[in-house]
This record gives sequence, structure tokens and C-alpha cells, in this order.
Amino acid sequence: YSNEAFLYESVGNYIESGLKEDDGILIIATPEHNERFKLTLETRGYDIEMEVTKQKFVLLDVMVILPQILIDEMPDEGLFEKVIGETITKMKAQYSRVRIYTEMMDFFFEKGSIRGTLVLETCWSTLIQTQSCILLCSYKKRGFEGSKNEKIFQEICQCHSRIIPVESLKTVREACILASTSLVQNFEDISFCMIYFLDQKNNQLI
Repeated sequence: YSNEAFLYESVGNYIESGLKEDDGILIIATPEHNERFKLTLETRGYDIEMEVTKQKFVLLDVMVILPQILIDEMPDEGLFEKVIGETITKMKAQYSRVRIYTEMMDFFFEKGSIRGTLVLETCWSTLIQTQSCILLCSYKKRGFEGSKNEKIFQEICQCHSRIIPVESLKTVREACILASTSLVQNFEDISFCMIYFLDQKNNQLI
């Protein structure tokens, strides 16, 4: 993504859909983004503090979570399952489905650690296959700029069910319709990229 305001609105829409469907909500982002997501939902009339109290809405600091899943500065599948997997399992004791947004992968991508990025993508993909949950992650556009990054972009694309460029589109729904037919082909034209996994339980794009 290249526009913070659009990020807040789009992730807000994604979270709001989950609240309406009685999903548990797990957000793993920077403190600034976490606060802005809360504010976005509060301005739409949601009592987020109450949802946090009920553990329906869980906000985690990405910079606190990441050190807990690393060994030698690389993500470890066992630690990931222990920290993230157990968090989701606890939430699913109350909610049949958990809707997740994370900025974990982009942290590694920004550092230039492609291996770390792809290891995390694999960890999430494995988790999605075993849990009834939906995952949305975001990458900053600047990380993909330049033709030398085309191969990296394609590798990351292959980790996902759908790649959705939305900043130039009127609505996220419009973007979903576009993404349902094909992956983005020209990565240099992307101004905002949000990545969805299929809802494994219902086999539907959310």
C-alpha cells in the first residue's frame, strides 16, 4: 500500500464485516495502526473497548510478537504455532471463526529478508489450512518497485489465494470481483495490495 488513510479504511471494512458476522478479530500490527483501526471502527459506532473486554477484538503489537517466534532472527514454525496458533485456539473457544489482519510479513520484507517473509507466509498458510479463519495481510508498495523485484513479487503471490489491488478501485468488493478472475499480472501498476486467504470452512473469498 502507499496510502495510510486508505489502509485504515480498507482494513476497517474488513474488520467491520467480521464484527457483523460475529467473528473473533485478531489484529497484529504496529501500535499506531492498531489505534487507527480502533478509531476507524469507533467512528462507525462500534464499542471497541467492550469488544476488547469480551476478547472478541484482540490487538497485538507486531514488534512484541515477532521476537517471540524467532530463532536466530528467523521465524520458527514451532514457536509460531505456540504463540499465534494458541492465541487463535483460545479465541475459537468463543467464536467459530477468527478474522485476522497482520503486518508481520511486511516487517521482514522491509528488512530485505525474503526468506523470512516466505517462511512466515508458509506458517500462516499451514495455520489457515487447520483452523477456520480468514487472513488479510498488507505489503507496502515501495518494496515491490523496480523490475528486479518481479520474481520476489511472484513468489509472494504464489503463497496466496487472491491478490487484490484496491486503491485505484471504488470499493473492496469491486476489487474482490477483479481478483476472483485472475492474479495481478503487472506488479508495477499496484498502488495498494491487500492479500486475502479463502475461508477454508466455506471455500469463499471474504
